[in-house]
Amino acid sequence: SPFIGENIFKLLDKKMSHRRIPWNNCIGFGCDNASVMVGIHTGVGTHIKNKIPIHTSLVVHAISFT
Repeated sequence: SPFIGENIFKLLDKKMSHRRIPWNNCIGFGCDNASVMVGIHTGVGTHIKNKIPIHTSLVVHAISFT
C-alpha cells in the first residue's frame, strides 16, 4: 500500500528537499491519531524523529469551537 508511514515520509522528505527546506527548520509535528502517522515503529512521526530530534505529542483535533 502506498499509504504507509515510510512512503508518506519519503514524499514529505522529497518535497522539503525540492523546496530547499532543511529538516532543522522543523520545530514540531502535528497530526491525527492514525497509526500511519503516529505508529511507534513505522509512523511518519517516527521517521521524522529519526531524521531530527523533535518533540512530538499527540494533539488530536485541537480546534476551538468558540
